[in-house]
Amino acid sequence: MNNLKRLNEAMNYIESNLDNEIDMKEVGRIALCSEFHFSKMFSYLAGMHLSEYVRKRRLSLAAIDLMRTNAKVIDIAIKYNYNSADAFSRAFYKVHQILPSEVKGSEEVLKAFPKMNFEINISGGNEMEYCIITKDEFNLIGFKKRVTITHNGVNEEIASMQKLLTAQSIKEIKAMSNTEPTGMLSASMNFVDRHIDGVGQMDHIIGVASTDASDTYSTTKIDAATWAVFTVDGIFPKALQETWANIYGQWFPSSSYIPTGGAELTWHAKPTIPGEHYEGEIWVPVKLNEDN
Repeated sequence: MNNLKRLNEAMNYIESNLDNEIDMKEVGRIALCSEFHFSKMFSYLAGMHLSEYVRKRRLSLAAIDLMRTNAKVIDIAIKYNYNSADAFSRAFYKVHQILPSEVKGSEEVLKAFPKMNFEINISGGNEMEYCIITKDEFNLIGFKKRVTITHNGVNEEIASMQKLLTAQSIKEIKAMSNTEPTGMLSASMNFVDRHIDGVGQMDHIIGVASTDASDTYSTTKIDAATWAVFTVDGIFPKALQETWANIYGQWFPSSSYIPTGGAELTWHAKPTIPGEHYEGEIWVPVKLNEDN
């Protein structure tokens, strides 16, 4: 359970820097994974995004400062990383339903949002089918685009890429598939996630795995790696979403592996149609946690 210990150590770092700038690279270093993958695990474990958690913790502590000290609103705003009293007041009101200037002497009930620590209860967990494989380097051939990371709903930038998949382009790309996982797949890689300070980005690829290269389509090299391969079987997109949640919310925290931060692949046995039966696999590059 050292993975879980590392997650909680990263949470302690965040807690000790709520009145400072949170260095997400340091968070990832403590948790032995990238900033993006820490944020992903946090979201599945906590049921909220890391930025929301940090915001609520800061505003919870700010309310205590307002009640217990004579500090000016602007000083507390700056302390908790807000650039102006107005921005701080808007955020504070959204959580506490009272302006920070009205807290002193008020009988209004303020909301407290306690610090989180994680623990995993294995009993009643979700059954997962997976295998660990090693694979030599290969290429991803297809369409590639740098897109904004979205954590809710449909990613419109990725959805727009589907328009590139004409009958002719699918035929040409599939003809170059000659290594596992064979057939059409999607991949996400080169994650830069500014979960606290701004918008994240990643490269998204729709195409095939191949030992060849292409002059017509984008060719992206994937280094040799160890992969955790998870089976997905159920109704689309629920089954796919639940498998991702179980990978990052249960499997990684309780396993001896950690994500490397490399390309994550989703292989589709057939075209994805919402509400219909889906079969596929999720490939995540992993390495053993040296602390275990």
